[in-house]
Amino acid sequence: MEAGGGAGTQLPDVTLSCLGQPTELALRELPAVPVVLTFWASWCGICREEMPELQRLADEAGDQVLFLGVNVKDGQRPARFLLDDLRITHANLYDESGRSLELLPSPGVPTTLVLAPDGKILDKVIGATDQEQLRTLLTERLGVQLADGPSAATD
Repeated sequence: MEAGGGAGTQLPDVTLSCLGQPTELALRELPAVPVVLTFWASWCGICREEMPELQRLADEAGDQVLFLGVNVKDGQRPARFLLDDLRITHANLYDESGRSLELLPSPGVPTTLVLAPDGKILDKVIGATDQEQLRTLLTERLGVQLADGPSAATD
């Protein structure tokens, strides 16, 4: 795991389609709220393991934080199947080419970014996400009040 890389930089100027929907979103035009942006693929074992934890954290944060996934170098069908299978309800974008990930730069998935409300990257984690690190960034550096604290629930 590499953490902290890319701090203070901006997201790449890329517009992506919403997974399974005919709409698009520019990464540099995200709402002015804290954002947890995770790049993932259905064939990535680590991604599959951490996605339910990220969803629980998204549920705890509510509308204070935008949790957004970006499926890269994957097919839409397996990506949507995995989201349904894991009951992932936060928004996801689709980048078949993986261009957005290459522009960060990042060697692959999973890669998780924590963004300040102004869009600056506060932290970049390459590999498995450290849930405690995310909680600390959200609560101490961004002032987010999490509903339940560390979740002991398992699926």
